[in-house]
Amino acid sequence: MKKELLLFGLVLTINLTLGYLYQISNGIICFTELSFLAVGGILFWAALYRPLKRLTRKMVGTGSLSSKNLLGLSGIGLLTSVLNLFFCQIFLIAGFGFLFNCESPSFNTLTASLTNNVAGNLFCFVALIATFVKDKELPLSKPEREQVPAIVPKYILLQHQNASVRVWLDSISHATVSHNAITIHTKERRYVKYQSLKAFQQELSCTQFLRVHRSTLVNMDHVLEMHPNGNGDGTLLLKNQETIRFSRAYKAAMLKHLQQTEI
Repeated sequence: MKKELLLFGLVLTINLTLGYLYQISNGIICFTELSFLAVGGILFWAALYRPLKRLTRKMVGTGSLSSKNLLGLSGIGLLTSVLNLFFCQIFLIAGFGFLFNCESPSFNTLTASLTNNVAGNLFCFVALIATFVKDKELPLSKPEREQVPAIVPKYILLQHQNASVRVWLDSISHATVSHNAITIHTKERRYVKYQSLKAFQQELSCTQFLRVHRSTLVNMDHVLEMHPNGNGDGTLLLKNQETIRFSRAYKAAMLKHLQQTEI
């Protein structure tokens, strides 16, 4: 709020200075009128501080100001400046009537607009918006999110004979599903886990584990050969010499992976 108070004080100074210069040009000087208009402007912007802050952060949700947002903010700036003029006029009339039981000696719409200085209030609006945008902790944009490296686990914990075993992902050749359980195959042994194959693949979070059949998940780093048949289906030969069937529905993804890894 410290920055905003400095802005309010700057607007107060600008309005008093420009309003005073305008009054000198007309030969009518009324410091009381200037003070009322300046204080009214400060109260106006202080009341709009939080709504403007919420509105700005809602409009600038992607971290940048689009032309549409700039146009919208420009319209809001003009509207608030006009509202500020009317508010300050009412504040001035009410203040003079309550305290002095009279009207301002130089008050009219033109004088009020110039002594309160519309340009100064527009400057306040722009400065506030700039402060909100600068201080806003914006979420990562889509390209930035894509650049954040994913945390890939190196092992998972599986159960074997009432013991929790650390199984390295590189040692898993493939996993098959049967009813409500999956069988995880490694060189040393097999592990049974009561989980869907889809959920298990998501848990691994590794790109080398691909679905090759509706009931089979394969570690593509263990694939030696790929043998398609005439209808698009085929078999995979693994490093442990096991043969795994694959479905043509997953063939394109497997070929893409094998080409990227140069296997």
